[in-house]
Amino acid sequence: MDPTRYAIIIMNELRGWAYHWIEGLRGIRHQQAALGLPPPPYPSHPLPPGFPLGQFTVAQTFEWIHEYGTRQLRHIHNVEFLFQGRTNGPGSSVAWSVVDTAAGGPLGAFEIAGSIYDDEVNLPFRIDTDLVLMAMSASLRERIAMHLVSHVVTVPDRDPSRLAQPFRVYELQTADQNVVWELGKRREV
Repeated sequence: MDPTRYAIIIMNELRGWAYHWIEGLRGIRHQQAALGLPPPPYPSHPLPPGFPLGQFTVAQTFEWIHEYGTRQLRHIHNVEFLFQGRTNGPGSSVAWSVVDTAAGGPLGAFEIAGSIYDDEVNLPFRIDTDLVLMAMSASLRERIAMHLVSHVVTVPDRDPSRLAQPFRVYELQTADQNVVWELGKRREV
């Protein structure tokens, strides 16, 4: 097998392991809520208290054996979930990534447009642990970066005598602008 193709296979397998890791964290959070357990000690539990918008370290080691021709190769990869903060200073996007620490390349990425992040108090949803985990899970599953974006649509009023209403729609999109989820909408004023 071509070494380049083999490296792609291994990165995709690692991305799959990272996806299951993130889904496991989401599952723990949902189970705690569904079972009616006492509130966790802090909102991002079982992740570190600084997650998702502060200083935190979240890492996992994945180890598996993969067959390459007639040989079996052992793979050990350390993966980190990182908050990169503002990508280019004040007003710019806010980003997270899941990276293979050895290769340094991202396995998954999630970015929120700066204008959305800066307007958090007016959003029809919260930028919180669950949103970041959901978006990162989608990025790992789809093998493409995710972006939280918004755009304005004009919706005709049910009463034809009244003007159409503009609404801002918030969507989680892939890097190539395919909509994954609509997260909410609000009337523009």
